[in-house]
Amino acid sequence: MRSEVETQLARAMLANEVHEGDRVVARWDAEAGKVVLEPQPDDTPAAEISDDRKDANRDRHSAEAAE
Repeated sequence: MRSEVETQLARAMLANEVHEGDRVVARWDAEAGKVVLEPQPDDTPAAEISDDRKDANRDRHSAEAAE
């Protein structure tokens, strides 16, 4: 998993999508089958990022249970 995150982050840096000092959330996208990087605004508190990830996971699990 670490290697996958490092690879995606390196690609994003080379593509000038992520810069030194940027805050990025890495998550596994099961549908895409890969790590997805989500750059975060500089003013987003870390706690808010964590809450957003929890909400996304809850929504995903709810959708899977409904299927």
